[in-house]
Amino acid sequence: MNTCDKCGRAFNILYEMRAWDDQDEERYLYSQVMEEQFLRQMFPGRELVLHVCRDCYFHLTGQRLPYRSRATPYQSFTIRTLQSAIAVAVARSLFEFCGYQVRYSGYEHTMPEWAGQMKQGDPNTPVARVRAMPDLRVYDRSLNNLYEIEVKSTHQSPSTWNYRKDLLDTLLYHYPDSLLMIYSQATGEFFVRRTKDIPWGDVPVHVNHSADFYSFNLLKMFSPPQEMFGLITAEQYASYRKYTGHVLKAFS
Repeated sequence: MNTCDKCGRAFNILYEMRAWDDQDEERYLYSQVMEEQFLRQMFPGRELVLHVCRDCYFHLTGQRLPYRSRATPYQSFTIRTLQSAIAVAVARSLFEFCGYQVRYSGYEHTMPEWAGQMKQGDPNTPVARVRAMPDLRVYDRSLNNLYEIEVKSTHQSPSTWNYRKDLLDTLLYHYPDSLLMIYSQATGEFFVRRTKDIPWGDVPVHVNHSADFYSFNLLKMFSPPQEMFGLITAEQYASYRKYTGHVLKAFS
């Protein structure tokens, strides 16, 4: 029996993989576009050769993508990144369409020079607070009201949206008054709820590749935007969905 370098359990078969002691998602992203010498300046960590069990291998390659891994193609990572960026852009466009003033507020936009250096780490730290900063600040001038909005994107059915528990717990801890806004790629709909108002204790949790995931039924637990934002009417929302549907279809 051999011991997994990640979880410490004993297995008959282990899988070899390359990783770095400062490994993070940004390392994988930057490794595709940055020359080696600059990559090592930004990520000076030591290269490691790990022998891990099946569960840890899939967890690391699925959630912590190894540098230039053949097991997890660059294409799949960039598609997810692009889908997330599109969801944020569509949300911003919806608010502007309905008369709100909107600014990007996620740390990827407000401090891009740090985006490749900050690691997740302890959720109670200032770094975790910065990493969890909601994507948008939306201002309603008529009411002098400001919303902080975290936008997520999903290709799953609205009746079953799964997301990393640790990331949502961090959002709840640091930004309980934020609004969690989910964009369904399948239907073109948004689903919204105030983060602190979600009944977190009643949300099912399941394990996937050694990580805990919340599982939501968006149709039952979240609301459409017109029920949360005074300047968004049902007619405007329907018109905007039709318009963006045509635009996004042109790129599909």
